[in-house]
Amino acid sequence: SSGNEYLNRTCPSSNCHSTHGPTPTPTPNPKSLNLVDWQALSTKTCCIHLENQDYTGTIPTEIGLLTELTAGLFLNGNSLTGTIPTEIGNILDIKSDLHLASNKLRGRIPTEIGNLMKMTGFLDFSQNRLTGPIPSEIGRLGSFARVLQLHDNSLHGNIPTELFKMTKMQDQLELHNNQLC
Repeated sequence: SSGNEYLNRTCPSSNCHSTHGPTPTPTPNPKSLNLVDWQALSTKTCCIHLENQDYTGTIPTEIGLLTELTAGLFLNGNSLTGTIPTEIGNILDIKSDLHLASNKLRGRIPTEIGNLMKMTGFLDFSQNRLTGPIPSEIGRLGSFARVLQLHDNSLHGNIPTELFKMTKMQDQLELHNNQLC
């Protein structure tokens, strides 16, 4: 299988495919995101569900090619390492969810995350090893995102005042288990 069963290319008439069932098996290493053909996915893919599949390695910079991704990117619950690439800010049309939680990601949250101003759902980077301050640019999501979860990391510094102006933050703002003031 090529792993396409985990992608939704028919927007918006069908739901995203889930990862329940067989794990995608691209060769030679079925558990590396670096082997995903991001260029092929860059058109008419609206949702990618690759959560809880024991993927390892880094999130490749080619993730920024997913400029037509609208319904969500789910990479949570894997063993991904490295930093969140700045190119993630190129996914300008993402409206629903961006889940990178429960991995081993480190480094700072890229300021480019503030470019995702169409997001109306979840932004979840919780339970990683992220460090540094919360970028103030994340406040640009305030008119859109409903849930922001950054808990259980090693973020430090002041909580940006822009977070307190997030008018659509209806459901959750979770920042606990960090070193924030």
